Amino acid sequence: MSDIETPPRNAGEDVVRILGLVAVVVGHVWYIEPVIRWTYSWHVPLFFILGGYHWVARRSFPDEVRVRFARIGRPYLFWWVVAGVVYAVWERFWGVGYIPVKFIALAAWGGLGALRPWTAFWFFSAFFIAVLIVRVSMRGGWWWTLAFAYAGLIISHVEPETARLAPLAAIAAMACTGFVLLGIGLRELRRRLRHPVRVGLGALGVGIAGIFVPIYRPLEIKSADFGVPGLSILVAALIGSGLILVGSEWGPKIPPAAARVVGVLARCNVAVFLSHGIVLLVLGTPHNGGWRDFALVLLIPLGFALLTLRSRWAPWIHGVPDFSYRGSSHKRFRGAMS
Repeated sequence: MSDIETPPRNAGEDVVRILGLVAVVVGHVWYIEPVIRWTYSWHVPLFFILGGYHWVARRSFPDEVRVRFARIGRPYLFWWVVAGVVYAVWERFWGVGYIPVKFIALAAWGGLGALRPWTAFWFFSAFFIAVLIVRVSMRGGWWWTLAFAYAGLIISHVEPETARLAPLAAIAAMACTGFVLLGIGLRELRRRLRHPVRVGLGALGVGIAGIFVPIYRPLEIKSADFGVPGLSILVAALIGSGLILVGSEWGPKIPPAAARVVGVLARCNVAVFLSHGIVLLVLGTPHNGGWRDFALVLLIPLGFALLTLRSRWAPWIHGVPDFSYRGSSHKRFRGAMS
């Protein structure tokens, strides 16, 4: 593989990743207005844009599959099984007394059908599908990727029920290839910008202003709901791009000690992303949860993630190679969630 070595991390981008994760948890704890408007508007698109921002053009399709499986496929499978075991125990003692086969089947189908404790699993399957579509379509030119994105958006707007019921959020993944393509373009744009921070802050300001437009509706990509055609996508693109530009430029200015702490926390993103739904289930957090719920839903998965980050199971729990076990042959993969 030609790109297995990971370049030095950018602490500013790690801060952006952590901010995105916190926004995801906030949106799941307080699934109410105006929290939905201020989190769903940008948090998931941000990660798709980051995927494009760190795109490796020379990577082959087989290498793409291997890298993405190592980064997100293995933890998806690991946490799916853990969530299933927890759900079975919870259902046996605190539920209705049996394990609904239909519920388990829906969780395996993924996408919108995967409810607690598989709350956020749809994103990983959608991301996996999206990057593979981009890898194939980009061989014919960026306009082929754009065509897939438009096709996904059109299906989502015209046949929303079909899009919502697609396995593994596949239709939403098609639409989100546009965000990946945006990230690829953003990387090229940044190289040409004389004042990336100013441009980033300007994009952030315009994107936030778009949220106040009376007709605006936030994205809910898990439900294949892309909000107001054009406007909601534009707001997500501006906010996500602005955060990345500002974070990338300010990253080198973060003190080394703080950068190391931020880097460790960012490495926990995948595990926290996939496991916080388990805590939501066990706590029985309502849609209008409180600060106690937020603290527990964020800190319990984070604590477990920190404890296991250097374990032999790290590649399965986190999707990162075990970087402390001397006998490990794992190498670092460069990926969107790194």
